[in-house]
Amino acid sequence: MQTGKFAWLLAWVSLILANPLAAQPDVVLNEILYDNTGDDHPDSLFTELYGSAGTSLSGWSLVGICSSSVVYYTVDLSGEIPASGYFVLRGVDWLNAGGPQGDDCAGVELRHGDDVKDRVCYGFCAPDHVCNGEGGTKAPDSYPAGGISYSIARCPDHEDTDNNAADWEIALPTPGQSNQCPCQPADYAISQVQEDEADGTPVHQGEFVSTSGVAIIPNHVLNPETTNFFIQDGGAGVNIFGDWDAPVISFGDYLVVEGWVSHFRGLCQIRNTGEGFCIPTIQVVSQGNILPPAIVNCYDIGVSGESKEGTLAKLEYVTIVGGDSWPLEGQDADLTVADGSGLCTIHIDKDTDIDGSSEPSGPISVVGIVGQQDATSPFTEDYFVLPRSLLDIAVYFAADERPAPVPQHLAIVSCYPNPFNASVAISFVVAHPAVVSLEIFDLLGRQVLETLISVPSPGEHRWSWNGMSLSGETVGAGLYFVVLKAGSETAISKLLFLK
Repeated sequence: MQTGKFAWLLAWVSLILANPLAAQPDVVLNEILYDNTGDDHPDSLFTELYGSAGTSLSGWSLVGICSSSVVYYTVDLSGEIPASGYFVLRGVDWLNAGGPQGDDCAGVELRHGDDVKDRVCYGFCAPDHVCNGEGGTKAPDSYPAGGISYSIARCPDHEDTDNNAADWEIALPTPGQSNQCPCQPADYAISQVQEDEADGTPVHQGEFVSTSGVAIIPNHVLNPETTNFFIQDGGAGVNIFGDWDAPVISFGDYLVVEGWVSHFRGLCQIRNTGEGFCIPTIQVVSQGNILPPAIVNCYDIGVSGESKEGTLAKLEYVTIVGGDSWPLEGQDADLTVADGSGLCTIHIDKDTDIDGSSEPSGPISVVGIVGQQDATSPFTEDYFVLPRSLLDIAVYFAADERPAPVPQHLAIVSCYPNPFNASVAISFVVAHPAVVSLEIFDLLGRQVLETLISVPSPGEHRWSWNGMSLSGETVGAGLYFVVLKAGSETAISKLLFLK
């Protein structure tokens, strides 16, 4: 018959056999801040473990492995897990990791004796390198999204599903504290990011989103100090703008961008600032993806500019007919051009190599990005084409001449100047002879002017307004709407009258 002493010992052995890790309490890698290439901040680096308070770390070690699973560094641990559950080892610089143009992937193992208790792999893995963490995957790499500003951390805090891809996120460094995990972006195509409300503001304004597309202009061409470029996916494009910590962006790079949806004067943007703890990132996935421009005309830009905003377009056989003078070195310019379908605007940015060049003579073709600068709500007007360099402008010779396109719809192609304080020229096109009704309304919807214009031929026509009402009085300063009607067609534009 067993004594009480032996019965207790047998029960204890049975418990150990049923739970072999009972003598080795669970400890996990919880957060890592390693030193990216060129950062060199050893005092900020740390590796954080999480476990049960009082757990002895005698016999435990941290092991650095390169992509070939070769051990390059070992740290033997001592002490115990503190009451908070967070044990922080400072100053250990694990192997750098990076993106396609940087260093390769690497990993960290947590071992008890010879047993690997936890393993995380991080960084971009080149085709001939492999570092598989738990679940055969790797954690997200903070390079080059934020360098020493961000760590990789378990999210939710200290939860382990044995799958690196599911367990780890880029986070703000919080050594010795609960991990501050970022929000998750909504995954949208660029066409969804571009969706607008009736007033021209983005449907997803203020949301943190993830989208992807091909860069149709390198970064810093439009501004040497601020991130300002465009990406396009199929028939939709969007502006990437702000003080991003961005990698070098080249024409043809395929990118994944995470940031907040915003707009500036109607131009849809993804920015690096917004509400909530979210981490904006720009990642280069591949290179050499070339998108051809879509052929458009001035009528398209005036009538369908919103659907083409942010995309690469080409105007063929246009002639400069007004607007600013050809820009001198260091000057911006808005040039009015005509192609037979109507008038539209070419914007020359002083940060390109176009300003200061010789003005082209005769008809030209222009490749550029469709942009918008509408200063007043609703943001549904003032589209333009933005050439990226002198290579986007080509001069036609006599042998290249081609017939001008015939407009297909009633449309207002320009109101110039706008704002105005003396008179404004309202240019419009019709597809066939018609009697056009022209009305002008104020912001309260009150009609201030009505007239009929007899149009004897298709094409472009012009009518001027001097700011006088039907009663012969000058209207007050403010925003007005001009409405043209011909048969079942209607065209609307905004006018800003200044005194």
